[in-house]
Amino acid sequence: MFGESKPGLYRTACPMTARLPSQSPTPPQTPPPPPVPEREARLLGGAFFAQYAAVGLMMMLPLVLSGRGLADHQIGLLAAIFAASGALTQVWLGSLSDRLGRRRPFVAAPGVLLAVLYAMLGKATSFQAVAIIYALAGAAFHSAVMAVTAMIADWSAASGRTPSSFARIRLWGSAGFVASLALFSPWLTSDALVIGGTSLLFLATGIIGAAAREPGASARTAPSLDGGARRLFRDRTLVVFLLTYLLFKIAESGAMAFFALRIQELGGGRQLAAWALVLNAVCEMPLMLAAGPLSERAGPGAAVLTALAVQPFRLLAYGVMPSVAWVWPVQVFHGFTYAFMLVGAVTFVDRRAPEDLRATAQGMLGMATAAGMAAGPLAGSLLARRMPLGPLYLFFAGVSALAFLLFAAAARGQGGIMRPKKSEPG
Repeated sequence: MFGESKPGLYRTACPMTARLPSQSPTPPQTPPPPPVPEREARLLGGAFFAQYAAVGLMMMLPLVLSGRGLADHQIGLLAAIFAASGALTQVWLGSLSDRLGRRRPFVAAPGVLLAVLYAMLGKATSFQAVAIIYALAGAAFHSAVMAVTAMIADWSAASGRTPSSFARIRLWGSAGFVASLALFSPWLTSDALVIGGTSLLFLATGIIGAAAREPGASARTAPSLDGGARRLFRDRTLVVFLLTYLLFKIAESGAMAFFALRIQELGGGRQLAAWALVLNAVCEMPLMLAAGPLSERAGPGAAVLTALAVQPFRLLAYGVMPSVAWVWPVQVFHGFTYAFMLVGAVTFVDRRAPEDLRATAQGMLGMATAAGMAAGPLAGSLLARRMPLGPLYLFFAGVSALAFLLFAAAARGQGGIMRPKKSEPG
């Protein structure tokens, strides 16, 4: 009785463990892989961290150059030169990246070049010498941004999670910006620290970015050679968006080019300007994370429209605030303008671009970014000769309001601008 085993007896007697013949075992649930592999996400985040830590120190360069005898309008012109160089090179560099099917060289080489250029800035004293440095640095800086962004889009394209992937990785750029200004705040009066720190951080950007792997050939469509930029410029929805974005960047960059000088005009110093910029970045970090899911659920147009609606009021506040103490509540709104626009814009152009023109599309966004960064400070440098900085901010608030009206009109006329779809490859 006990020595004999009867097949099926135990299974029948124990219904909790019984399995009907038609049932099959439930396979174990495994979490989906991240859109960007963890190693690459950390490295690309590190590249953004170092790059925007350098940008944090660069925000003090207007004061360094002012101390060397450069006038306000010359400093504004240098910012315009930096950006114009990026505007003239980004579509070409993005197209070259697509044709080569490579991203890393467009991060590594610019990082090294930027390190050398900012080391040379320590010895440059004339406006002409500084202008040459700024011209070369502008092309290199925007190239690195374009390439890292395109690499994130390459990795996350298959999952459809580009907005969230970009937001999580780009968040490290904001952290780097905060870290550099917060950690170095007591020593920002040292010109050598500002210049030398900028150089070393850009070198780190190139080294870290070069260590990241790129997707294999199966993860990215072979690049096309048939005039990719021209194909993208025929997309009316994309062109309207880029024009809106250009106006937004003219207002934003023009205002930020004179930010440290506006703080100084109101009685603040370098440390106060640095901590105001730290608050900017701290406020943008949680909203960067919110902008990713918002762009995935409601479309990038929702994030863009939010940024466009808030920015005119923010720039108006900079112009009319009666004392430097008012800068603190105004900074809180930075996240709704910068973070929402950044994630929304990257997502917008990525959704409009065919697979083989991803870097070209990001290059077009970089071109619009850099063109706005050139036109804003250039307009500001011309107006700063004729008016105080307060009214100058009112001008930029008006430009920002024009961008909102253009996008709102386009949203009423063509619904695709709110939820853009991937363009056809032909």
